[in-house]
Amino acid sequence: MSIANLQESKLEAMLRISDISYDITVLQNKKTLKVAERSDESFLNIARQKEIRSYYQNLYNDNDELQEQYFDYTQLPEYQFEIDILNAEHQMKLEELANAEGALDEENTVLGVELQEAKTYLESVESMLKSSFQDEFSFGNGN
Repeated sequence: MSIANLQESKLEAMLRISDISYDITVLQNKKTLKVAERSDESFLNIARQKEIRSYYQNLYNDNDELQEQYFDYTQLPEYQFEIDILNAEHQMKLEELANAEGALDEENTVLGVELQEAKTYLESVESMLKSSFQDEFSFGNGN
């Protein structure tokens, strides 16, 4: 292979490495956003639970009939129903986010393998280029 072709192959390999590295960075940023989204979802779930708890606690405290019928507001069927729905929705959202993170991890792994292959190819091209230079310059020296 000529030196010019090897240099072109080297540049192409370097460009490929750069492209893959960029793609990995983009994926890592997406993963960071998913982790933040999961955190936000947990925070919102807690806020919603507090809101529901406050509503039913006030309802219970303001109603003598409910106080006679139930030990505290957490025994109200409506309260339990709303909390169960909220928890189910929260679990579904967390599962969706975990699946999205898993897909990003898989894609990151694939790109990591591609990056290593590109680096190995670059090393082999650099080695061939070095050998070609040595052959080119030692050709006329009687070696």
